[in-house]
Amino acid sequence: MGRGIAYASALGGYRTILEDVMPEMLTKARAWIAQAFDEGAKRGKLAAEEAAVALKRISTASSVEDACRESDFLIEAVPEEMELSSSCTRSSTNSRTERRAGQQHLIASRLLKWRK
Repeated sequence: MGRGIAYASALGGYRTILEDVMPEMLTKARAWIAQAFDEGAKRGKLAAEEAAVALKRISTASSVEDACRESDFLIEAVPEEMELSSSCTRSSTNSRTERRAGQQHLIASRLLKWRK
């Protein structure tokens, strides 16, 4: 799911950082996104130049802290496990607080239900 979100974000003009602790997952996600851009260009859904520029907007990180240091908007797309999602959210908030104390940022989650 994260790679589709990254695809849409980059195509929409946003600098996009994919984060995963497993480098092979980042490699697979980036390959999938590149293929999706290529196919879109071949079908005439977007210009080849637009696809190339969008792909350049995507970078990767191996930790939540690295991915979130300069972010204004975080889309959390981890598996639907509350503890994992909460951990991701805490890590991103801590990273932002250390880097840019006092500035606001938005965190979105794909979890269907948050429980207290």
